[in-house]
Amino acid sequence: MSYQIIKQPDGLYCIFSSIVDNVIMYDMKPQDIKDYYLSKEKEDIDARVDKVIKELEEGGKPYHQFTMDFDEMCESVLLNKTAKEIKEFKAWEKTMRAQVKEAK
Repeated sequence: MSYQIIKQPDGLYCIFSSIVDNVIMYDMKPQDIKDYYLSKEKEDIDARVDKVIKELEEGGKPYHQFTMDFDEMCESVLLNKTAKEIKEFKAWEKTMRAQVKEAK
């Protein structure tokens, strides 16, 4: 692991990075550490989602051979569903398709 949370003598915490062999954050309370890690994860998630969206918009296949279009997803969803679930999904699908027609 490249980061370690270390308890300081004053009872607060610091984060040590073995990548740079230095303290990267210090005098932190537990919530500060959580906020730091959450912000890092948010950045990573934003980048991953942006990459997938960009690839989809360019006609690519971000999930390689597993990439589905809307029709394929609808077919997949309907497998092994109850009659009630199928009815609910088809109502949603119909709404989605109607919105596309209205937008054109």
